[in-house]
Amino acid sequence: MARKYEISEALYEYALENSVKEPAITVELRDETFETERAARMVSSPEQMQFIAMLLKLIKPKKCLEIGVFTGYSALWMATNLPKDATLIGCERNARFEGLCRKYWKKAGVEQMIDLRISPAHETLNQLLENKEDASFDFIYIDADKLGYPEYFEKCLRLLKPGALMIFDNVFLFGEVVVKENINPILPDAMRAFNKMLHEDTRVDISILPLGDGMTLAYKK
Repeated sequence: MARKYEISEALYEYALENSVKEPAITVELRDETFETERAARMVSSPEQMQFIAMLLKLIKPKKCLEIGVFTGYSALWMATNLPKDATLIGCERNARFEGLCRKYWKKAGVEQMIDLRISPAHETLNQLLENKEDASFDFIYIDADKLGYPEYFEKCLRLLKPGALMIFDNVFLFGEVVVKENINPILPDAMRAFNKMLHEDTRVDISILPLGDGMTLAYKK
């Protein structure tokens, strides 16, 4: 039986030092995000994106979807690791981030691969479903408003091909999911309920990974 031990901060840092090799272009975008955006911690961590990049190299998806683009950091990681003829549809409701996104996507030579749609994600998802794009996506990454996760899941499950993968970020909610008494319980309660719902859903196989702020891989059967 494998030993169980605490993944301490020192051990996590050791893993990062001996694993993460972040490209200069994503470092540059991440640094500018932290210099200019108060909500910069919404950026996915390098170790998460490096893991996702490896998955993309393995599965070679052609049609991808991201919900919650923010400054384009995760989209940049993904686009640079997708097949050259792949498309990534990005859902972002705040047009203020578009300039920073396109600046780095263009610099990396992947701007033409990313179809950025500035509108509430649910509107874009509804449009895709109305266009009869059910079961046509090879990969979906969700890192948006946490209260919207259950509805995102249901719509994305329809859009995802059988045998394909979707990933949810921030399922630990910065550690709040294991705090017994939260100052404001709305988000922690919602994330705990969502995590439990995914665990019990027989339409998907899941695995929660303790990378970054926790992310759940959901495989559509």
